[in-house]
Amino acid sequence: MAADKTQDSLRGMSLPEIWNSAEVKQLRLDMLQERKNPLCLKCYEVEAAKAQSLRTKHNNADRAREKIIGQTRSDGWLDSKHLISLELNLSNACNCRCRYCCHRRSTGWYKDFALLTGSPGLPAALTATDDFPNLYGQIRDLLPGLQRIRFGGGEPLIADWHYEILEILLAGNRVDVKLSYVTNFCNLTHGGKDILELWKRFRDVAVSASLDAPGSRGEYIRKGLDWNQVMQNRERLMRVCPHVIFCISPTLSVMNALGLPDFHRDWLEKGYLRPNKIDLGILFGPVEYRCQILPPHLKREAVASCRRHIEYLSRRYGPSAKRDISSFQNAVTFMQEKDLTCLIGRFRKTTQALDAIRDERFEDVFPELAGLAAGPQAPGAEAPLASYADLLSLETLEPYERARTHLELALLHKQAGRPDDAAGEIAKALRQDGLPADSYQDLCREANRILKELAPQPPA
Repeated sequence: MAADKTQDSLRGMSLPEIWNSAEVKQLRLDMLQERKNPLCLKCYEVEAAKAQSLRTKHNNADRAREKIIGQTRSDGWLDSKHLISLELNLSNACNCRCRYCCHRRSTGWYKDFALLTGSPGLPAALTATDDFPNLYGQIRDLLPGLQRIRFGGGEPLIADWHYEILEILLAGNRVDVKLSYVTNFCNLTHGGKDILELWKRFRDVAVSASLDAPGSRGEYIRKGLDWNQVMQNRERLMRVCPHVIFCISPTLSVMNALGLPDFHRDWLEKGYLRPNKIDLGILFGPVEYRCQILPPHLKREAVASCRRHIEYLSRRYGPSAKRDISSFQNAVTFMQEKDLTCLIGRFRKTTQALDAIRDERFEDVFPELAGLAAGPQAPGAEAPLASYADLLSLETLEPYERARTHLELALLHKQAGRPDDAAGEIAKALRQDGLPADSYQDLCREANRILKELAPQPPA
């Protein structure tokens, strides 16, 4: 959650060095003294909406930290022997190109990004380190105290480094280390290795499948996913590795806000999922994909769908579905917390551009949302300035998103006949810190176009 803010990196730093970096030591001190830390902005935004964040979820579940709090020095330093959990997202190798992802997190996105911008800026394949053997050695050194490893990506089940680490654990007879995964669940074999045969040898394995919707909707959101293959993989996992805990980890976005309750209920009733096995994430960015952009009539429908599902869960499963109920209550709270209908135009522009590249049509896959991607502005977007104020108040906005927002405000002021206000918003966009060079060039081109339209026309 802090990845876009932190400066710590495996390039030039070891795991123990990152564990006691200036940033992490300060983070420990802030947590101990209940001071807000900028690395945790996304969690604080969720908590402000009275929903459970990743931060509070781990605080409530992980009691092991209580034993080591007293070992923390006054400057925040803590012995690396207390590093009991690793979350490893060591490359962007991925076979999917999810709508709301980017080429920094998926190799599959590289060509799409090049076609959209003409300037990828980065190579297709990215890794967290140039020296994997050295990293493997660091992990071996941590084995005595290690209790959990969580694998992410890209897509971990097609990553060579993931299989290397499993072999390190097996060679050290650490089959007791708890393994957990965030995976698109498309591939159970890679490089001649069958992950189910490896999972058989570990005592505690949990899989969170990143599935947002069934059928063609899931395939549209996560381009590259084969829904029939996912279903076959789920049935095989149940048959071959019944000890593996299986969850789904959908990402709540504008695309699945209406249909997610039905998907969850269907998998519960098919026996593919047990109660309390949903890990519902909330999408923050790109901001135009937030469920908060839904116009009022669709937001009311999405909220009603979630509430009907909560009632069903309560009636059918009772306390055994407490986590599921909480997840959908969080979804309702987040949807209602802000009105970002001002972003419907941005959603339309992004969707149409990507549809053209991928030869897809959003309105064919999501007919109930067709008004968002085509035709006149959807109902409920009548007060854009208030919505933009809401948007700019979000500390979680990335620099490029914040700059784009100022340019959209400039267009609104231009249309309202307020050239000075428009020029002021353009200046704010171009002063935005932290922009990559290619993004800044894109902004300059857009700003120049708006400025030319603002210039007084010569008399006829």
